[in-house]
Amino acid sequence: MRLTVDNKRKQWIYLALIIASIGGMLWLWLGSGSPSVDTGAIQQALNATPAPDLPISSTLPLGSNFDLNVLRNQKYLELTPSKKLELNPDEIGRSNPFVPPDQDISQPEQK
Repeated sequence: MRLTVDNKRKQWIYLALIIASIGGMLWLWLGSGSPSVDTGAIQQALNATPAPDLPISSTLPLGSNFDLNVLRNQKYLELTPSKKLELNPDEIGRSNPFVPPDQDISQPEQK
């Protein structure tokens, strides 16, 4: 594994990029002190803004009135329940899929 570059021009370009990136990181890290924050202006803005009047239980986006005519619609009444899904034990799979198959004791061996 070679750590040096044969071409001197590429070597100087790489060195310049490394120095520029280290300089940029130091400038961002050391040069950007904590910004001055005027807490008085923030507090004044918070006190001046009235809180919105929200209902205590706003679970529904349009309020607590629900139109029950939707349930009396003919398309809704034509819906039928789905059939019960029946599975054989072979179709269910293992109780713990993360245990290797040779160590799975939840199911008897299938041959």
